[in-house]
Amino acid sequence: MSRAPGFSPAKLSLSEVKEQFAREMRAHGVPSIDEIVADGRLHRYRVEGDKAGKRNGWYVLHADGVPAGMFGSFPMTGKRI
Repeated sequence: MSRAPGFSPAKLSLSEVKEQFAREMRAHGVPSIDEIVADGRLHRYRVEGDKAGKRNGWYVLHADGVPAGMFGSFPMTGKRI
């Protein structure tokens, strides 16, 4: 893949990556949690309306290199985002 001459992706701090990720979660109707862990692993958490013992909210966030992530909550959206 070629890029435009002089193109350089903006470097974001870890806290900026986490804040943007949380903002996107909320924008898609998925409640975020207080502490997002950006370790590339699946994290599940309880969302409003979950039955006891259920953790239907989930996310994965990679912050190394080019930040990327995925999140969802089946009771809230019914799909992966």
